[in-house]
Amino acid sequence: QQQQQSGNSSIFTGIAMTVLLRCLPSLLVLLEQSINVASLTWEALSSTADNTGQSEPIPTPTHKGWYPVPLDHFGDNGLQPANFSLKVLRYSTFKRCGGPIFFYAGNEGPIESFYENTGLPFSWAKEFGADVVFLEHRYYGSSLPFGSDTYNGTSGNLKFLRVEQALADYALFMRDYNQVCTQTGKKSKVISFGGSYGGILAAFLRMRYPTLFHMAIAASAPIPEAVAMQVAPSSFYKAITDNARDADKGCPGAVQQAFTKLQKLFQGGKQDDLDFVQKKFNLCKPLKSEEWSHFMQYARNAWTEMAMCDYPYPSSFLAPLPAWPVKAACKAVMSASEDEDYVDGLAKAVAMPYASPGSASCLDMYELFISCADQTGCGKGNDATAWDYQMCADMNIIVSSNNHTDMFPARKWALDDLASYCSKTYKVLPRPQDMQSRFGVLDYLPASSSAVDGDVIGAAYSNIVFSNGLLDPWHPGGYLEDLSETVKAILIPLGAHHLDLRAANKDDPECVIKARLQEKALMQKWLKLEPVNRGQKSGEFVV
Repeated sequence: QQQQQSGNSSIFTGIAMTVLLRCLPSLLVLLEQSINVASLTWEALSSTADNTGQSEPIPTPTHKGWYPVPLDHFGDNGLQPANFSLKVLRYSTFKRCGGPIFFYAGNEGPIESFYENTGLPFSWAKEFGADVVFLEHRYYGSSLPFGSDTYNGTSGNLKFLRVEQALADYALFMRDYNQVCTQTGKKSKVISFGGSYGGILAAFLRMRYPTLFHMAIAASAPIPEAVAMQVAPSSFYKAITDNARDADKGCPGAVQQAFTKLQKLFQGGKQDDLDFVQKKFNLCKPLKSEEWSHFMQYARNAWTEMAMCDYPYPSSFLAPLPAWPVKAACKAVMSASEDEDYVDGLAKAVAMPYASPGSASCLDMYELFISCADQTGCGKGNDATAWDYQMCADMNIIVSSNNHTDMFPARKWALDDLASYCSKTYKVLPRPQDMQSRFGVLDYLPASSSAVDGDVIGAAYSNIVFSNGLLDPWHPGGYLEDLSETVKAILIPLGAHHLDLRAANKDDPECVIKARLQEKALMQKWLKLEPVNRGQKSGEFVV
């Protein structure tokens, strides 16, 4: 009987080994998928953070790694590469078992840029024992699906650059990264952070993958404008003009007067007048009368950058700028002679974001501003190409100046203009209502302006904070009122573009300090998070 049992045992062992060997490739794939973050080779990075103006320092990442993702999450992947990798930056100095994960949804640029300009997660990390993770967006920075061939002069390789693909990247990463804590038997609570396009992504992560992302802080996220095109195109430049008026009530009129004078000089076509403009604006090349449109956009874009970065301290996020740059620009304008129609003052203001501090070098308006699908500016290089393509094939943003509600010369830019540009450049057409159906939400407006009964987002979603600075020209395109008790709007009267996400600074106005405390209080209330030291105060704000 013992011999029979031994024989049976050998047979069963043989069968088990056969099954194991046959299943081993699949098991290895599953194992690799479940531990691919843990098996990364991490390396330390040096920080080049922007700590101008005595902001809290941004800590050096403790780890850098790469996370493999499929090229297409939703196709059959027939002949496509199996995967490519996204860059990951991690700061785990204060990480503790059971502590939250603060996840930054990378947006349109290298992840280092957002890491170095986003201080809020780090300022909360020690208090809550949090792990801080920044993941780079596909097609941006170093996370290129086809390597050096990603941008090969055609748009064929760009078709996998979609919001849904990026969200699926982030969801897959978090599924694998957020492991069960052995001490508590639970996974970490995850809060997604993001500013601007990253804010849109942070909110969508909570909306689309609520079991993986338990809360979102979406700063300066213009969802009604960028996703549904339900905001007046004139609102963007009107907001810049309102900011200038708050800085100096005479500023918008003076800027408008200067632009009117300049337009007449261009339309006159006299070379002496055009040479005068070239000299005043320190431009590198002689001007031609037909260059008025580009010159105007170049000058207008300077005000866009200053308004977006109208921070209370010097910064270099989009350009090297002084504290309160819109006030500084208006001061330059108003100090010029009215008899010369403030042209000299406008020239000094326009140079602020473009000229290198202390440099007398001339300015190349074609290098410094490149016209693209996004009228607020794309920049240049691969990241600019990616964003330009997204503005054609993915999201569509229409902004225009009209010289009535704003201080800038009128320039038509409507859906037909965007369609013409996108067709010519990428052989794609914008689909302005497409994202609504792609995301399954057909109404993005608050109840007060909704075309359907009730507030769809407030009723369907929870644990989202939409913050907006009222100095930011993007704020009219965002949510400016609460949608529900758990979808909250926080307004920052003296805040510019996602100021609340930036590192705390001694010159921060009280309103942004209050906003950060409110965001933290909501996080603690909704997710039942406690500081590591329970006796530690986490801010005086009650929700």
